[in-house]
Amino acid sequence: MENIADGPSALVRYRDGTGSTKVIRCEFVAGCDGDHGVSRTAVPEESLTRYSHAYGYSWLTVLAEVPARHQTLMALHPHGYAGQFGRGPHASRFYLQCPPTSTLAEWTEERIWDELETRFGEPTASRGPISSAQLVPLRAVVHSPMSHGRLYLLGDAAHIVPR
Repeated sequence: MENIADGPSALVRYRDGTGSTKVIRCEFVAGCDGDHGVSRTAVPEESLTRYSHAYGYSWLTVLAEVPARHQTLMALHPHGYAGQFGRGPHASRFYLQCPPTSTLAEWTEERIWDELETRFGEPTASRGPISSAQLVPLRAVVHSPMSHGRLYLLGDAAHIVPR
């Protein structure tokens, strides 16, 4: 992106899937390309301030081929938070709160299912295959300013705030 701060219009240059350079002129640019996108790099580094807060724990997020017994199920337990969210008729997304020092190697499928049952206080309806697991440190990040000239940072490009 260039000329976002100057002039009567913004200019965005990019390469399409064939490698051809394309140019778009527009009045404003919505930079909503996420935390690792290019929009925020168009704001001069010396103009951008990053405010962050680490919460001191991580989420173990798990996608499993298990239908949700309830569309949404959440539990607070002395071991930490647990959540289950339906992802269509045959899959669920699970969350387990864990220490920030946890590793994926520590979380075998059996341990995941056992911990979910412990935190929910009931057996799971079924223990299906886990198709993905990821550890995500819980943090909040806000960038200021959220605009630069004709560029407006939106969503995760501007802030990551846990909901």
